[in-house]
Amino acid sequence: MSNFELTKQIEQVKIANDLDYLVLDWEQPTVNFVNNFGEFNSIYNSYINNVIYHMRQKTEAVSLLRPNFRIQVNNFCNNLLYLKQTLDNTYGKMFAYENYQTKQRQYLVKKFIDHVNELSNQLIYHINDFIFELKQKKRSVERKPFVRSMQEYEAILKQESLAIIEYFKKLENNISDDSYLDSSWIKKTEVSIKQREAKIKDFFKVLHLKNFAKVKLSNIYKKIDKFKQNLETAFWNLEVSKVEILNKPHKIKQTNPINPGFVIDLRGVTKYYSNGVTTTKVLKNVNLQIPWGEFVVILGPSGSGKTTLLNIISGMDRASSGITFVANKNLIGLSDTQLTKFRQDNIGYIFQQYGLLPNLNVKENIEVGAYLQRDASKRKDIDELLKSIGMYEQRNKLPTELSGGQQQRVSIARAIAKNPTVIFGDEPTGALDGEMTQVVLEEFVEINRKNRTTLIIVTHNPLIADIATMVIRVGDGTIKSVTRNENPKSVKEIEWD
Repeated sequence: MSNFELTKQIEQVKIANDLDYLVLDWEQPTVNFVNNFGEFNSIYNSYINNVIYHMRQKTEAVSLLRPNFRIQVNNFCNNLLYLKQTLDNTYGKMFAYENYQTKQRQYLVKKFIDHVNELSNQLIYHINDFIFELKQKKRSVERKPFVRSMQEYEAILKQESLAIIEYFKKLENNISDDSYLDSSWIKKTEVSIKQREAKIKDFFKVLHLKNFAKVKLSNIYKKIDKFKQNLETAFWNLEVSKVEILNKPHKIKQTNPINPGFVIDLRGVTKYYSNGVTTTKVLKNVNLQIPWGEFVVILGPSGSGKTTLLNIISGMDRASSGITFVANKNLIGLSDTQLTKFRQDNIGYIFQQYGLLPNLNVKENIEVGAYLQRDASKRKDIDELLKSIGMYEQRNKLPTELSGGQQQRVSIARAIAKNPTVIFGDEPTGALDGEMTQVVLEEFVEINRKNRTTLIIVTHNPLIADIATMVIRVGDGTIKSVTRNENPKSVKEIEWD
């Protein structure tokens, strides 16, 4: 091996220290289907953007070692964007299903998520093979190629044993909450931990050799690695099974709201995601109470859990454990069909991607939102709504004839047309310039003031928090702080530049 090749290998080994295997652990909706294209449009736009963001983040370091991966990731992202464009142009036909009994069209969210995840996993597996090779080189460099004495050999075994014990202690921090499972699962977890501890002890006892001259260290290391891999597979198999149960509708005892004064009341809420191989705890024992009629801003960095929190309190997803009252309904006990009905009756959405139907004009797009409210008496007057947002003159225009700010105002009107209990916005001003952002925020403030509608906005922009009545900061899957703003500023009072 030349000096150049040796130096390159050493550098790769150093970087391997900081590389983790890629895991499909980002937030994803667990709802199986929705009944209207507007909702499906919001889901697939949000999910594809989320997948692209996470794949670019996760592959950034490994792409430095093998630039070809950057090309593969770019191709993957472009394929997802093409999929999104296809769904836009065909109104989700690829994942639509006509229920012949109810004569109602359903959009198969789970089928879409599974399709995107399959594409993601193909790339993940390929990159993980390369990371595995790097880590093998790393372990070869770190581990001694031979030993000179039985004492040195015993020290190596002790070091390897302690490393495995420490590794599984860290994994056990991710163990799912058994208190919401059948008692048999508590027993399975306890037995699993005891069996693993006994297996580690017995395994290393067998490796103690009487005849030191016959020891071949490379074979010993292979046995240790295989043993650890088998233990880890058993650990995750149990956790995946538990999380699959936790993410299904719960049999709930608490059916009446604990405090009717809160439109949102979360107690001890935890959320796990599973990719079928491992699990990730995204929300950790969250407690949150939001009174009716507040203008709430949720702040937090990417990966903090704020989008998962939004999904749970908006009924797009179920918590894995805890109590989740929204508009006096404990959502953790609702089926997918019941969640869909709950969203139709109570929830309005405003997304960064406007999700307007391209072949419908402004008024017709807003009417789509209004008709989601089955109680016609609760629906807003569309013409009055158009006038209130300054879009009455544009009512017959198609979305392509509108500016970004105008499209977002239409999407806001569509959300409030059915007179929802709560309106949620996920980065609703993220695609707008400064001037249009202020126009849209003025609409939010007016909706909250005039209708006393609870408004909950997720954003990266801390300036927006100054106009809210309540600010929630999320980090590492927990609520870091909840602040009441007794004197919120007006949009014009904030220095946006």
